Parts: sequence; C-alpha cells; structure tokens
Amino acid sequence: NDQWASPSERGARVELLDVNGDGDKELAMQSFCSAVGNCAFWLYQKDGKGFKHLLDTSMVQRFKLRRTKSNGYYDLETSAHDSAISGGIAVYKFSGSEYKISECFGYEYELTGKMKNGQAVPRDKPTLTPADCEAWPGDKE
Repeated sequence: NDQWASPSERGARVELLDVNGDGDKELAMQSFCSAVGNCAFWLYQKDGKGFKHLLDTSMVQRFKLRRTKSNGYYDLETSAHDSAISGGIAVYKFSGSEYKISECFGYEYELTGKMKNGQAVPRDKPTLTPADCEAWPGDKE
C-alpha cells in the first residue's frame, strides 16, 4: 500500500468472471473510484503466460454479464451513477478480439410526488433513454 495514495487509489474490486462459458475465469478489476462510486474498469483474459486485454473503460459503478452473446462471449453491461435518481448504462459486445461499446442509455427514476421521511419517493423502475455512444464518458476509443 502506498501511504501517499488517496483512498480511491488504494481500494480495488477484483472479480473473476467466465465471460465466454469455457470454465476458465477472466479477471475484472475496478479502481480509482470517485466519491460516488464510478471507477476505472479493466477486463483481462489469461493468454499463455500473460494476460490479454479485453476492455479498458471508466465511469463504471456496477457491471454484469448479460444472457446474450456476441462472437461466443457474453455481452457485458456497465452502469454509472450521475445523481441519486439518474445515471447511464453501456452495453459492450465482443468483437472477436476485445469488447467494444455497442449500446448506451441514460436512466432516470421519475419521482412519484409522494414523500417518505422527508424525502421524495422515486418510482421502482427507471425510464431508459437511448444515448449516443460516440460521446459516452467511459469510452476510451
């Protein structure tokens, strides 16, 4: 641990995922997180004696594999937090050599007009709005 590093630089989330269903797990890592929990995100696959880079992006709070596949690999969904009731979702598909951003959405939980404990109550499900992936904040291409 670097004593001079900020708390966001010291913390990291590491998870093993089987992104192609072959039984071997790939390495997903998050670090350099902002105060609201959006982080840099990397995905690597074991390749001989080293690792093959599958994805490098940012603005990821949560990630999950979808049930759909592209070129034999599960599609990957990431989400980022913008405010208490809004954020963004990006879907990445495997191109044959790496994951590429494919679909982007903004999400917002509309408020119901009700109050609970002095707080506005949002709806249970968000409204999704298609967004331009060309200007996606986490995309590094």
